[in-house]
Amino acid sequence: MSFEEAPIPPAGDLVSIVEEFNSILKKLTCDLVIRYPNDATIARAKKRIMLAIDIDPVFIITNVGPYLFKYKDEIYAEDSEFFMENDYDADLKASADAESADLSAYIIPKVKMSWRESGPAEQAAYLSIVQNLLDAYLDYLAVTMK
Repeated sequence: MSFEEAPIPPAGDLVSIVEEFNSILKKLTCDLVIRYPNDATIARAKKRIMLAIDIDPVFIITNVGPYLFKYKDEIYAEDSEFFMENDYDADLKASADAESADLSAYIIPKVKMSWRESGPAEQAAYLSIVQNLLDAYLDYLAVTMK
């Protein structure tokens, strides 16, 4: 196969996709910190996410994206019941990073609590945000798998 048959996508496309994904995730994380301002674990998770994005912007999308992809059907179906009832225990146990799994095990119930406390308009916004994260990840795959 020649290079002409498989053009390399412009780097800007990949950069903008990763930046969009990270921006959405930062907003979600900041929302949790605002909702739970005295929660040290949520604050620590925010710091870790921000640091990871600063050090290696691709790290977050390559680690979070596969979980979004795994649940893509439920995300696009806006199946909030599935997400509220799932404890993600198998996913957390399969995680290679014990500290990240511990943080996720702590944060997931907080996200569910935020969901329950939100009205329909805010819940619809959250669903849209998660769909946008998945869309960005799928765009990332399309660019990197060429």
